[in-house]
Amino acid sequence: MKLENMKRNEDTEQMRVMDWAANASVHYPELRWLHHIPNGGARNAREAVKLKRMGVKRGV
Repeated sequence: MKLENMKRNEDTEQMRVMDWAANASVHYPELRWLHHIPNGGARNAREAVKLKRMGVKRGV
């Protein structure tokens, strides 16, 4: 899933924030606690990949 090919919306912005946080966590380790809490919606395999990219973490 390439962000460059996706329409800019709330989902893609969240993915960009999580990408930034992953890179910045080298200098700011507390960013590892950043996560995304999804609203209701479909939970098929494609959606699961998107949610993982958006920062959904298991057990939160």
